[in-house]
Amino acid sequence: MAHRVWIEFRGHTIHVLDIKILIELKRTSKDSKDKQRLPVLEKTLRQLEKELCIDSDVSSINNHHDNKTTDRNGHT
Repeated sequence: MAHRVWIEFRGHTIHVLDIKILIELKRTSKDSKDKQRLPVLEKTLRQLEKELCIDSDVSSINNHHDNKTTDRNGHT
């Protein structure tokens, strides 16, 4: 599965969609509920970036992401 990351959740390792890709998909969705969820996802991304000291602009997310996956150890 492209654009996935591994996370630990309640003692389990699970695959989840990268949050930037999720935001991108919600932006392009025609579903009004997806549009309503965007502010929460964007705020979550900003908080994650702040905690991880990553400087990026949420508005710059576009459709040109690499098809990379991350393994359990954070390797691509």
